[in-house]
Amino acid sequence: MNRKIWIDVKWCQYLVPAVSGLLFYFFLYYHSETTFANLQLPVGQYKNNIWFHSDYLTYYRPAKNFLETGVFGNGTNPDPLRTVGYPAFLAILIKIFKNNWIYYAYFLHCIIIPIIYPLIYSITEKLINRKTARISLIISLFSGLYFGRMIFIGTDLVFMVFFLAAIFFLIKYFENHRKATFLILYFITILISSLIRPSLMYYYPAHLMMVFFLDKKYKVFVSKSKLWKFSILTTILVWAIVNISSYRNYMNYGFFKPTIVLNANYINHVSRDILRKEGKNEIFDSLYRQQYRIEDYTDRMKWQNETVIRIIEKYPFSFIKVIISNIKNTLFDNGLINPVGNYFNYNWREEEGLKYSAFMHITFLIYAVGYIILYILAAFGIYRIIRKQDWILLLLIFYLLSIFLLPPFIFGSGGSRLRIPVEWIIVILGCVTIVSILDRIKLYNKRIKPI
Repeated sequence: MNRKIWIDVKWCQYLVPAVSGLLFYFFLYYHSETTFANLQLPVGQYKNNIWFHSDYLTYYRPAKNFLETGVFGNGTNPDPLRTVGYPAFLAILIKIFKNNWIYYAYFLHCIIIPIIYPLIYSITEKLINRKTARISLIISLFSGLYFGRMIFIGTDLVFMVFFLAAIFFLIKYFENHRKATFLILYFITILISSLIRPSLMYYYPAHLMMVFFLDKKYKVFVSKSKLWKFSILTTILVWAIVNISSYRNYMNYGFFKPTIVLNANYINHVSRDILRKEGKNEIFDSLYRQQYRIEDYTDRMKWQNETVIRIIEKYPFSFIKVIISNIKNTLFDNGLINPVGNYFNYNWREEEGLKYSAFMHITFLIYAVGYIILYILAAFGIYRIIRKQDWILLLLIFYLLSIFLLPPFIFGSGGSRLRIPVEWIIVILGCVTIVSILDRIKLYNKRIKPI
């Protein structure tokens, strides 16, 4: 399996999903109910605009406002909800392409996002081996999580391109015996990632763990003291980089967080879901309106924290049910079938504005079984790491899974897009187990082969 085949060629890894995404884009455009009129934001709602995403306007409005006032926000008030990276991308497109910007946004997504696949392959090949990289690439392609949401205005997949690129450049830095170019590229891509999405606010401990893990693999630093100095200095720098949006909010509003979205979710998701289970929709409606009457963001977040704690304390069993539902939705929601079906107003279950599809239901169940198998295989992959007593790698994996999955489990409503930052980790862990099984089968067949 060491001989290179077509799947090992980087341009093949990129072109297959890129061409597929572009064909899908043109197919949807010419074979759907979408019209030019309802693509012109803010006109058009979800029910009559299949291109619409729930977070659409929260990226478009600060981009449009920037072109009018020079501020990413509302009027002269900076937006504390969204980091500026993705609105800046949209602002450039709006400036260049005017009313046609949205077509180019989807087109560029189809060009940029497929870079994820060769990055997954390269990271896996460098850290493990080529055989595992091949299987990881194939599973990533067929899981559809990165493909299904390619044609959405949203940050998830664009963030993943730069986040995976950052990890790749850090590996290259150690692989090439501390070549400074790769370290600079690592810092740049981490910066872009954190400006696109605030998910990296707690990333810096993971950087520290990766430095020790990669030095153990490549043995770059000749002394422990130099390793510690490098680790501490770069971790401080990474902390500063991922908190640039926090500095922006501190300068404008006095709180040191990259976004207010998590606190907003305390009411808009956690409290809402708990109170709905208790049949108290009118209380949620009142709380929802009340939060926006508090103009100071620090006071509002304090009120949101206190309110959600009171609701959880009052209805603990409903809160547990909400967490279970969020876990189920995050881990088993289909990343390919649901988005594609929604483009044509179909879903695997009865849902407002969408028609039920038996085909989608069956496909959803097949994928759900596949996810269960993948998670079991990934668990065995973790077990192999424990047996090898590679505690740094184990801690790194659990830490990354925690910072990316715990927020949607506890403070969101779940959904396939919320596992996007960690799906590649789960896939690689599962593929390590698959390769181990294949090697055992090959060894067994050699033993029983007649002379």
